[in-house]
Amino acid sequence: MRISGIKVGTVTSQSLDPQTFLAVVHLTIDPSIKLPVDTIATITSTGLLGENYLALVPGNDEEYIKQGGSIDHTEPPINIFSLINKFVGSGGRPRRRPRKMATAHLPNSPVRPGDKVVEQHWDPARYQRNAGFVAVLGQPVLELLAPRPAERILDLGCGDGALTAVLARQARVTAVDASAEQVAAARARGLDAHVADGAQLGFAAEFDAVFSNAALHWMRDPDAVIDGVWRALKPGGRFVAECGGAGNVATVLDALHTVMVPRGVDGRAVSPWYFPSVDEYRARLERRGFAVASIELIPRPTPLPGRLADWLDTFAESFLAAVPAQERGAVKDEVEAMVRATLYASGTWTVDYVRLRFAAVKPSRGTP
Repeated sequence: MRISGIKVGTVTSQSLDPQTFLAVVHLTIDPSIKLPVDTIATITSTGLLGENYLALVPGNDEEYIKQGGSIDHTEPPINIFSLINKFVGSGGRPRRRPRKMATAHLPNSPVRPGDKVVEQHWDPARYQRNAGFVAVLGQPVLELLAPRPAERILDLGCGDGALTAVLARQARVTAVDASAEQVAAARARGLDAHVADGAQLGFAAEFDAVFSNAALHWMRDPDAVIDGVWRALKPGGRFVAECGGAGNVATVLDALHTVMVPRGVDGRAVSPWYFPSVDEYRARLERRGFAVASIELIPRPTPLPGRLADWLDTFAESFLAAVPAQERGAVKDEVEAMVRATLYASGTWTVDYVRLRFAAVKPSRGTP
């Protein structure tokens, strides 16, 4: 069991809960380590072909897990370890059943941005309040990157810099984001952050790796982004990223499209997101010359810290801006009502996230 690659404890036993049919994993953790109650547990590996291990991703909550407590938040892996949906500290018991996830939408149809998109406004305080989980859940892709101290790494779409700050403790990092407000928040963390359009990167063979978490699906010209990443990398450099993939938030997206129809709005035209399939994005990477080491879709039902309406305020501005201000509250209420049976249980909203995670390498020789 590790945090940021450092061993901090061991798995002492495993058993099957006969009522929930979930695996219960008992842990012992170094007593000097205090874990926030929003810590996440996931199965990851030491590298592309490395051994699997349990990774803990500490959250930001001011309350800590007590002795004998439990870790209630997990990120489902995509292999046999997906049986482990609850990790419990010594003496604890699982407290909640897993949320249901919509299954009507198979993650094989890409979603592409429309032609009437309203640019998203990023408020760092609102983002941290409603979407702080984004950085916390980015730890597995950071582990896939496996940064080394001497490397120069570009963080593409750094947001408020929460995950960038973790990366900056392991390598030399330059961060870019299209939002001046988010860049200001990242700089406030002491990061080397700059405002830049992901489709117009101006770097030339400067970086050992380009890293991106939860950002590429906001960039509406994927080939221009990939071209910029290629130019930014040194020969032999790595492009490691995670973004929304085909099937991401499909239940919410369908509801948004539905509630827009009686208001005379084409939801597809105002959708800001690009959620590619594995085959589509692999083809784009390989067309540019990248060697794709791994690429996969990962279903990851994600609990929200508050209402789904707050999530819509944070991420779906393009949809809400398409209707008069006085109707936006009704739009959010209608979306919540449509998806409640699928995405709401035990007082928590859980959105049907599907992530596309990949690692690709720019060959040492070849296409310029």
